[in-house]
Amino acid sequence: MSSEEQLASSVLRQVEYYFSDESFPFDDYMKSKSNEEGWIEIEEIMAFPKMRQLTKEKQKIINALAMSDSVQVSADGNSLSRKFPMPDKDPDAERTIYINGFASTTDKEKMEITIKTWSEKHGTVEAVRALRNLNKEDRILDGSAFVKYKTKDSVPKALAASGTVSKGNKITVYTSTDYFERIQKKKESIARKKKEKEQADDDDPVNRKIVQNDIPKGSILSITLANAAEDIVRDDLKALFTDTASIKYVEFKNTDPVAYIRFESAEHAKAALDAYTTNPTQLKDNIQVQVAAVQGQAELDYIERANQAKRAATKRKHSGGKKGGYSKRARK
Repeated sequence: MSSEEQLASSVLRQVEYYFSDESFPFDDYMKSKSNEEGWIEIEEIMAFPKMRQLTKEKQKIINALAMSDSVQVSADGNSLSRKFPMPDKDPDAERTIYINGFASTTDKEKMEITIKTWSEKHGTVEAVRALRNLNKEDRILDGSAFVKYKTKDSVPKALAASGTVSKGNKITVYTSTDYFERIQKKKESIARKKKEKEQADDDDPVNRKIVQNDIPKGSILSITLANAAEDIVRDDLKALFTDTASIKYVEFKNTDPVAYIRFESAEHAKAALDAYTTNPTQLKDNIQVQVAAVQGQAELDYIERANQAKRAATKRKHSGGKKGGYSKRARK
């Protein structure tokens, strides 16, 4: 696989995750940015840190999504949306099941025919949508699918067959509603275990020194430059705001068109954004900028990245730079 093909594969997998059943229904930021028809401007997706690490070229994202069977691009190339309704918004939920247990494959047509053949034992099938495992680099079809019957009367029959064996594989069937509720419970369980682990780490005397950034929610603004400018420095970005005293940190590389300003609190960030919106200013050389609040998944990504950097720096400090760090001699 060439580097361009690898990039396209990574972009495809990342965008499909943002719109997946496991992510989109639980992401308030993504949902707030979608219009009534479910479309989200592609620039919103491109602003996410993980996407910016992959590519800043809109056309490469559009090209990659040509291979997607779950995300679609608008005719004008400016917006993205799911191809299928969310499980909790599906008008056909009463006659739809989630099924898994079939052998994994890369052949989508073969997978859907196999699942349709099994499902037709219990009623007339209108559609089969094979699902992909987005945790795998190749997005393999993992033997699961949504099956929509012609009538809801077929659903209890399919559910009764859950646990039977087909070609050596145990088949499991849920209603689509039950499937979605299981995702919710799984996410809640993961969040709870993560919180418990963080609490345990905080109580560990060894880990007390490995602190996290205390970043209040809603305290981050992004500044998008019309084009990267090598002569722009952090003080130039701070000067866009009147209350510079409340700015705690400026993250900016002059080769990157997006900078992040971290304020002491959400209140300071909101006041700064409101003041800028009321009286927008420009950088030197009349460079146009866009200032916006960092929210939802983009905010979570930023905080996680900041915490990882903080923990790594703290570990290097406590280890004296001897484990994977640079020696003082090497840094000169």
